[in-house]
Amino acid sequence: MVHDQKPLTGYVNGTGYGGSALYIISPSNAFHEYCKLTDFYALIRTQCFRHVDGVLVLDSEEYIQTDEDGGWSLTDYAKHNSSECMVHFVVNDESAHRGTATGNEKKMPLKYAVSKNSDILIKAKKAFEKSFSEFTRTKNTFSVRAFEFMEAQEWTPLLFTKKTGLNERAYFRIKSGETNYPHIETVLSICIGLNLGSFDRFELLKLAGHGIAKNKREFAYQYIFDSYRINTVDDFNRVYLTLGVEPNPSPPLRYVSGTYEGEEDD
Repeated sequence: MVHDQKPLTGYVNGTGYGGSALYIISPSNAFHEYCKLTDFYALIRTQCFRHVDGVLVLDSEEYIQTDEDGGWSLTDYAKHNSSECMVHFVVNDESAHRGTATGNEKKMPLKYAVSKNSDILIKAKKAFEKSFSEFTRTKNTFSVRAFEFMEAQEWTPLLFTKKTGLNERAYFRIKSGETNYPHIETVLSICIGLNLGSFDRFELLKLAGHGIAKNKREFAYQYIFDSYRINTVDDFNRVYLTLGVEPNPSPPLRYVSGTYEGEEDD
């Protein structure tokens, strides 16, 4: 379960986690900055950081702990060593963001500092991504590769519907190789259900014909996976609804009598 629906916080003059003076950066403002393809976008795209307890913290067991109910929180070590593991934001306009978020904050450029420790991890991750990009070149179809993942986890049609919200017909179409270019929402539901890592998710999206994000909705999907820990379709939907993507937002991965509407393109 996603616990962190909190706005991001920026501490004045680097006072760090728990400082008395802070700025509020709403999820929609952070996503707005991400869509501008600024340095903030490049930082989040490394997938080194996760939203936890209102901060962006390095995705490591040293800094993030699992709660009894399946959520996440900061470790005591992280709270006392914020400069080592957290992104410290400083917002240009103090009056626009000081205090409690209202949902109507003025969209402002973000300034932030990242520790040297973080830079090292980011460079290492980029090197790994470069080497992995060669490995993901495959002649498999989406159906073949998706069913390989499903078989590895011993999915039955019933488990497929429980994990993804899709119906059993979608399961059998994948198994028989009939579905090779499904909607992006269908692919993401399967990836979430399988709890795939970023590279396996990228491979399935690529095989299904989905590459670089083409619109704000797809940017939102990318942003969620880049900066949150997602366990279930409900987790994904809850985060999506905080980003202000549409005037009357609705969950992108939604259930209709246990079935997803618009499961495939082909």
